[in-house]
Amino acid sequence: ATIEAMDRQGRYGGLRVPDVAQWALPRSIEVSPTAPLSGVLRDRAGQPIPNATVVITRAMDDATSPPSDPSAPPRGVLQPRATYTDPRGIFRLTKLLPGRYALAARDARGFRIPVSTQTLEVREGDSASPPRQIQSSYKLRAVNGTVTDLRKLPVANASITVVPQRAPTSHDPAFAVDPVGHASPHVRANAAGAFSVQIPEGARFSIIAEG
Repeated sequence: ATIEAMDRQGRYGGLRVPDVAQWALPRSIEVSPTAPLSGVLRDRAGQPIPNATVVITRAMDDATSPPSDPSAPPRGVLQPRATYTDPRGIFRLTKLLPGRYALAARDARGFRIPVSTQTLEVREGDSASPPRQIQSSYKLRAVNGTVTDLRKLPVANASITVVPQRAPTSHDPAFAVDPVGHASPHVRANAAGAFSVQIPEGARFSIIAEG
C-alpha cells in the first residue's frame, strides 16, 4: 500500500506501508516540492491535435526513480498521470514531483500518436514556464468505402466505427491509466451507403458497420 499526503502548499509526499495492520503509522510524513507541466501537441503540419490522451510516467533513466529494494524508503509517489488535450492541443498536469517523465499520446479513437519528444523534465519552480511544443509525425488520410448487404445493395445511414488494430504481443503500460471521457467517434453512411473516415497515416484498423 502507499499513503499519499499533501501539505497546504500543494506539495506531495509518499510512504510505502508494508503491513498497515501490524505497523505503527508515523505522526509526520515528509513532503516534496511539486511543479506543473503543460505542452502543446501538434501534428506533422504544425496543427494542434485536440481530444488526445496524454500519459506521462517516470522515465526509466530518471535518477529519482524508486529503488528496486521494496524495503527501502520511496523517493516519491510515481503513479502514471493522464489528461486530455483541449481544442488548442494544450494539455496540463499539476503537482508533479521534479524529475524526468516519459510521454505517450493517442488520439480520440485510440490510435497511437508518435511524438518526437520522448521525455520531459519537470523542475521545481517551473510554474511560470510556457507550454512546451510537442511535435508529431501524426497525419490523417481519408479512407472511403461503401456499405452493402449480401445482395450488394447499399445500406443507407449505416453507423461506421473505426477500431485500431494492435499486434497480439503489444504491451502498452503507459495507457493502463486513462482518464474517463471521450468515446470513439462515429460517422454515418449516406443514402447510397457511402462513407469517408479520417485515419492516421500508416495505421492498421478495422471498420465496424451497423445498419
